[in-house]
Amino acid sequence: MKCLVCHKEFVVGDWICEDNVSNHVVPEKTYRALDAPAEPGRPAEGSLMPIVRGRTVVCNIPPSKKHMQDGEVRMIGEGSVEFINGRFSTSNPELQYWLDKKPGYNATEEQWKNCWLSKDELLEEKRLELVAMTQRLENERNELLSQTKKRVNA
Repeated sequence: MKCLVCHKEFVVGDWICEDNVSNHVVPEKTYRALDAPAEPGRPAEGSLMPIVRGRTVVCNIPPSKKHMQDGEVRMIGEGSVEFINGRFSTSNPELQYWLDKKPGYNATEEQWKNCWLSKDELLEEKRLELVAMTQRLENERNELLSQTKKRVNA
C-alpha cells in the first residue's frame, strides 16, 4: 500500500504516518451492510423518508493491541466503526484491513440498493436514468442533424 500523504510504501501493521500520530491515508473505500430495517419499520408510502434509517456499530475495528511505552506493556483498546444507513467510508488503511477481514460488509451497490431502498425509490431511480438517457439521445440526434445540415450547405 502507498500513503497519499507521505507517499511512503507501507505494509500491514505499519499504520502510522510520518507525523507519528495519525494513520496513513489511502484511497477511500465504501463498505455496505445489508442490515436494513424490516419493512414494517419503514414509513408509510408517500411520506418523507428520514435521513437516517439505521445505525450499526461494528465493534473490534481495529481490535485491541499491546503497545510498549517506557518499558511497560500498555493495552490500547479496541475501536469501532458506525455504519449509517448501511454504509461506511474510510481512507484509513487499518480500518479497511480489518473490515475486509469481516464477512458481511462487502455488499455490492446493487445488493445494498435492493436491501435499503423501497420499491418506489428504486422505480424513481430507474425513471431518472431513463430521463437522462433520453436527453443524451436527443442531444446526440441534434448534434448529428446539425452536422448533416453543415455538410449539405457546404
